[in-house]
Amino acid sequence: NNMHVFVFGLEIYKRYLKYTKNINLIADPKYHNKDILIKKSLLRRDYSKLRILYVGRIEKGKGLNFLLDSLSKINKLNFKLKIIGDGNLKRNLEKKTRMYNLEGKVTFRGFLPFGKELLNEYTKSNLFVMPSYSEGFPQVILEAMARGLLVISTPVGGIKYIIDNNVNGLIFQ
Repeated sequence: NNMHVFVFGLEIYKRYLKYTKNINLIADPKYHNKDILIKKSLLRRDYSKLRILYVGRIEKGKGLNFLLDSLSKINKLNFKLKIIGDGNLKRNLEKKTRMYNLEGKVTFRGFLPFGKELLNEYTKSNLFVMPSYSEGFPQVILEAMARGLLVISTPVGGIKYIIDNNVNGLIFQ
């Protein structure tokens, strides 16, 4: 009876209430089953144009300069890249987008908090890219996978434990 149980999420909290009153809810997760797309809706997606999405901070170390440099060298690929987020490098990346004549292919959306609008952005895309040089365990990869996006990422931080290369995503160095 002197033992305290700490749990993540309301469902687990309710489950442990049957056994003890010494339970502490640490956080209620923002994810719900309704946020995960079902296979049938994935099969109806239009993959004729590659709609690439990046969600995160626009800062040094996130690999966005590398991403724009790489996309500028691809001539035959029909793609659109949407960058959702804000940060210190946003103006520099917007300038680089103009320099590479990618204005019609790259858009900057600004910060979006987790919610219906952000989930819709994931759903409108068909590829998620995480070109970071350093990460912890990025929630945006889990969000992208839950919405049925192919994830392409560097193998940094916890990413190498989420993505099994050529199985549930693609890893690049």
